[in-house]
Amino acid sequence: MQENLHELTLIIYIIIKVSRNFCKNRIKIITNIQVVPQGLNTPFALLNAIRKKFRPQKNIK
Repeated sequence: MQENLHELTLIIYIIIKVSRNFCKNRIKIITNIQVVPQGLNTPFALLNAIRKKFRPQKNIK
């Protein structure tokens, strides 16, 4: 189970890295997350941080 969560975190990280190349508006949001800040050791905490950062920008395509 723990290995699956780690793989999920890596996949999310890769998606973020790739999406930075395509969406200029989101680069600022993603860099504010700083990928894995202190205290966000679990993938769920990381996901929640990402969701909070992206929610205000939902309508931007």
